[in-house]
Parts: sequence; C-alpha cells; structure tokens
Amino acid sequence: DCNIFLESIGKVNDISEAERSRWIAEVKFLKAFYHFHLLRMYGPIPLIKENMPISAGTDQVRVFREPVDECIDYIVELLDEAMPDLPGEIGDKISEMGRITYPIAASIKAKILVTAASPFYNGNTDYAGFIDKKDRTLFNQTFDPEKWKRAADACKAAIDACHENGIYLYNYVPGFGESVTQATIYQMNHRNSVCQRWNSELIWGSPNHRSEEHTSELQSHSDLV
Repeated sequence: DCNIFLESIGKVNDISEAERSRWIAEVKFLKAFYHFHLLRMYGPIPLIKENMPISAGTDQVRVFREPVDECIDYIVELLDEAMPDLPGEIGDKISEMGRITYPIAASIKAKILVTAASPFYNGNTDYAGFIDKKDRTLFNQTFDPEKWKRAADACKAAIDACHENGIYLYNYVPGFGESVTQATIYQMNHRNSVCQRWNSELIWGSPNHRSEEHTSELQSHSDLV
C-alpha cells in the first residue's frame, strides 16, 4: 500500500505541493515503521523498495532476505528522507492528533539505531550459521562500537527535536495550597507521566474516540501535547 501510494501521488493534481510533500513524508515514515516491525519479528527481511509488476515471474517473486545491517540502513534512509517534510508539531490537534511529526520520526530513528547497536544485532555470534543461499551472513559477526555512537547521536537529536517542540520530561506540580512530600512528588512524576492524558512527555499519541467529553479534554490539554 505504501509503495502504491508513493508511485501514484504524483498523479494527483488537486492538492497543494506542501500537502503532497507532507503525505509522502508520512508514508515513507510508515513504510520504515512497518519494516522495523517486521525486522523485530523475523530478523533479516526482504526489502520491498518497489512493488513488483503483476506479470512478475516465479523467479522474481522469490526474493531474498537482506542482512540485518542493510535492513537497518534502508529503514533509517526512509526516515531521513521523510523528516525534512514533517511538521515540528501538530497544528490542528482536534482533527490531526496522531499524524506524524518530526519529533516522532526522530524518536523512532533513535529507537531503531539503539536496537541495531544492541548485542542481539551487533556482533551476535550465536547466529554465525545464519547464512543464505548467496553465502551471505545475515547477522554481522563483528561488534562495531560506532553503532553505539550513531545511536547516541540519534538519541540526542531526538531529545533536541522534542525540546524544540514543547515535549519534555513530566514534572508533577502540586496544586495551590497542597502540601506533599518529596517522596510523593517523585511517585507522581512517574505515575502521571504514564496516566495523565496529553502530558508533556507524550511524543506520539492519538485520541481513540470522538466523544464530546474526550474532545473537550483534548482541547483543554492541547498545550501540553
């Protein structure tokens, strides 16, 4: 579906170039996100960069898995292509909450690169025998410390992107006249960062229904999303 969209969006004439660019960026993000999910579930995967024609023969559809490092690089490449055309934050929070922003893409990129640097994917000798029919080792066998440097840089970039767009660590503020201990504040910091809707730590969220109650709540907390 992502490939069909990317192949066809250029034929649509009744949208602005800004809207077209944003849609393309969102779809590239989703394509990267879906490939990442497949990678986590199955390890090395085929990279479906373009759809095959309906007339494709048997040999064409028998695609090979690609080595883990190539999968990671392709996913990150899609995110890098998408990010320049994504907004820093959602303008119309009532109707567009959940659409992809620059901080979302930067955060997912950081997560992917941390995953790639982890021992499971970075020099995992338990998979030394995982070799395809092209004699390619699908899990790299040599630990590379530069992968941790790349992951750290991506994490810093994601944090900066969040801060620049009003996303920051949640801190509980007691109500007027309320007296609470530091231990309680500490507990509320952790509790409300998960339980309080639309708090300042939320990077990627979406309302799951359109009730009047939820809509009014979203409006009242829109400045914290």
